[in-house]
Amino acid sequence: MKRVHRKIPLTLLSLFLIVLSNPICADECSFIREQLQTLPASGGEIIIPPGLYTCLGPIILDRSNTHLRGLGDVTLHLGKNINSPVIVMGDTATPPRPIFNVSVTHLKIDGNRWF
Repeated sequence: MKRVHRKIPLTLLSLFLIVLSNPICADECSFIREQLQTLPASGGEIIIPPGLYTCLGPIILDRSNTHLRGLGDVTLHLGKNINSPVIVMGDTATPPRPIFNVSVTHLKIDGNRWF
């Protein structure tokens, strides 16, 4: 039996199904940024559970006495085609205000150099 190939017109519905089957990468580091924003003015510690997290933008540590710590095997991976540092330590305003006692420990950073 010979197979018959039919051309199916690309409709709005089929485009929608293609997009759903290939979702855009989510920013898995947003919870870190949200926790940093909720820290008191005196600072604090953010603990990241084990896992591989894809970041679509930088994590900015712009408050004194702030500590970012991985718990177990933690990797922060910069998303494909994102041109940004993974972590920025210090104030991003101009002129910058002094920031003291900031640390990042027990995690790996993958800046997507090879994409």
